[in-house]
Amino acid sequence: MAFERFISPRAVSKVEARPPYATLTSQGVLLLNQKAIQEYSLKAGDVIGLYFDMEGQRIGVRLNEDTSEGSRKIRIYPTSVAVKIGVAAFLKHIGQAGKPSRRFPLKLEGDMLVFSLGEGIHVKRH
Repeated sequence: MAFERFISPRAVSKVEARPPYATLTSQGVLLLNQKAIQEYSLKAGDVIGLYFDMEGQRIGVRLNEDTSEGSRKIRIYPTSVAVKIGVAAFLKHIGQAGKPSRRFPLKLEGDMLVFSLGEGIHVKRH
């Protein structure tokens, strides 16, 4: 009799069930979850740009940005389930530095991933 590998339905559905989201940490790191990586086809080495809509209090992450000043390459670590982007200087520039960690739903608008600072949910560390 041949063996079949067991894959927990919970393990598969965790990523499938969660919507794409971004997290701004109190340490100045922007995290994009695994669902965002999959849904928006993010790859290590992709170049992104950071944008701020002051009137709408929204942050935009432009995908496929050119390598001009201010753009940055994303890193996806093999042991991580998220993209990590250092944004401490950006957060300071827009007056959001030092705030508690918050999670935001992501929306794709054209070639930009957008989230509204007013929609953040505080993330508690255990």
